[in-house]
Amino acid sequence: MRKIQTTLMLPENVAKDLKAYIGRRKMSAFICNAIEEKLNKKKEEFAKDLVLASADTRREKESDSWDTLIEDGFNDENQY
Repeated sequence: MRKIQTTLMLPENVAKDLKAYIGRRKMSAFICNAIEEKLNKKKEEFAKDLVLASADTRREKESDSWDTLIEDGFNDENQY
């Protein structure tokens, strides 16, 4: 997998703890794993919310009514 370099701002105490408990050379992998775990939980929550929302027939009907506005002739290029 291709990697990119990025900069993170961390509270000083978190940075010190990372260095002390994880080690300077293992921080990137540790942070990457922590972020992946948190993102996976968010994705699962999102998927559950999506299923619940799609089961809400009242919300689905309202959403469908908004879909008719997609072809209303307005777009980002038009001036209002």
